[in-house]
Amino acid sequence: MLLRNLLGGVLGITALTGCEIDDLRPPDADQPPPEPTASESSEPDPDADLVATVATAIITAAMAVERARLVPGLRRRLRPIAAMHTEHLTALDQTWEGPMPTGSPASAQAGLRQVRVAERRLRTTLVDASLSAQSAALARVLASAAASITQHLIALEGS
Repeated sequence: MLLRNLLGGVLGITALTGCEIDDLRPPDADQPPPEPTASESSEPDPDADLVATVATAIITAAMAVERARLVPGLRRRLRPIAAMHTEHLTALDQTWEGPMPTGSPASAQAGLRQVRVAERRLRTTLVDASLSAQSAALARVLASAAASITQHLIALEGS
């Protein structure tokens, strides 16, 4: 009896307020987000400077990798790291078509040391940038890039 009265009360309140059961459901996740209005799309990207800074850091590390790849025996070994930098720039909608570095390190050991230093520096930049990004999506991309660098550094140590 109590349950029937309670259910009747809920249905009565729902009928009085004009609320439909469908109103209580979350919006369909398959629906595309609304198109931005003219005022929304003309606003400057608060992360534009951050992306430019990160892209510069990626290019700096990529140049260290390319310089080390000039050392015999390192070209193939460092190919995955070079490809990673290209992928990270692409994820940020950035490109690098600048000059290739000249002059190689004195030895493979020196080249690897330079790559490790450059990659660790880049990882720190990416972690810091992921913490200061305004966009959650950008923060995830930057954190993922930092994790990728960590994995490549571990692989580099093991090879």
